[in-house]
Order: sequence, then structure tokens, then C-alpha cells
Amino acid sequence: MKIMLKEELHQALHGISFWVALVLGLLLTGSHYIREVLMIFPTTQQVAAAISAGFLPSVFNVWIGANFTTLEAYLFFLLLPVLAALPFAGSFCEELQSGFLQVKLLSCKHKRDYFIAKSLTVFLTGGIVILVPLLANLLCT
Repeated sequence: MKIMLKEELHQALHGISFWVALVLGLLLTGSHYIREVLMIFPTTQQVAAAISAGFLPSVFNVWIGANFTTLEAYLFFLLLPVLAALPFAGSFCEELQSGFLQVKLLSCKHKRDYFIAKSLTVFLTGGIVILVPLLANLLCT
């Protein structure tokens, strides 16, 4: 099963759909950082003015994961299921339609190993596509 999981992960991480979903997520979170963090507090004087007015700018106020009122945050969380499924979720359907699924199932010992490896790969690639943009935005913020 380890070999099958390794092959599935290699196929998923080198696919164009994985990189499209990752770049789209990074563009949304990068746009949020530019519009909501850099444009609101471009200078230290503006940060000092906001603090004196009683608004304490922090990561909890402006991070995309904690602020759902901006356009980018709305789009990111609206597209989150699509972004998570885009990298590798359609691979099973493609293998089933092309007939390659029967070849793979014949080559493995247990059918269960194939389905576990496929499920883990979909879960991991979906998690990477969502977590990397969120962590990048958190670190920048």
C-alpha cells in the first residue's frame, strides 16, 4: 500500500490541477493581504493613529481566516470546497471511464489498499491546497 500511496501522491502533486488550485488560493489570500493589511496600515503613523482611536490592529482582526467581511475572504471560503476537490478528486472517475481502474485493481493485492491510497491522496492534496494559502496569509499578516 505504501508504494501505491507514493505513486498516487506523486501523480497528484505533479498534476496541473493541483497547481492551479494552489495558485488560485494563494492569489486570493495575497490579494486580501495587499488590500486589507498593506492598504489600511501602510505606515507606522497610521497604526499609531488607529491604536489611539481604540482599534488595536492585530492578526485576529485582519487575517483572512478570522475576518469574513472582505471580498477575498468571502470568495476564498465560498470556493473552498471546489479548491479542495480540484486537485485529485476527479482521478477516480477518469480511471473508471478509461478502464485503467481494472488494471490497477488487478495489480494490487487488496482492492481496499487502492481505495485507501486514493482517499488519503485526495484528503492530503485538498488539505495542502487549503492550508498553504491560509498559513501564507497568517505569516504575512
